[in-house]
Amino acid sequence: MTRSIIRISTTFASLMLVVGLAATPASAGTRWFEPIVRLPLSTVRTFQCVIHHESTSTFAHPNLGDNNRYGSSGIFQIEQGTWAAHQAAAHVPYSIHVWQASPYQQSLVAVAIWRADGFWPWHYDGCF
Repeated sequence: MTRSIIRISTTFASLMLVVGLAATPASAGTRWFEPIVRLPLSTVRTFQCVIHHESTSTFAHPNLGDNNRYGSSGIFQIEQGTWAAHQAAAHVPYSIHVWQASPYQQSLVAVAIWRADGFWPWHYDGCF
């Protein structure tokens, strides 16, 4: 009986560790732009252009100085209404506003926007 309890406890602990790691996709070692670089190369290049035009960011140096609650915000300069419309698809909690989001969460939502609307929300950048 004791062996069964220990085995169940060990299995449960392992399962909780896996669930915990899955719940934190931006864990240590995750690059903020990982959701973007998984896309086709032409799409990655367009996203590079967008982040440069929107916030003077690069993959190596994201500009986080444009995070504010008064309009477009973040690396991709996403408006809060657009952000809210795509958060669920990106699995970003509704309690997080665009100006509070990590760069990784911003990338997740930007990819969700692109999947739904293409680059239309950034059409004025001249990147496509």
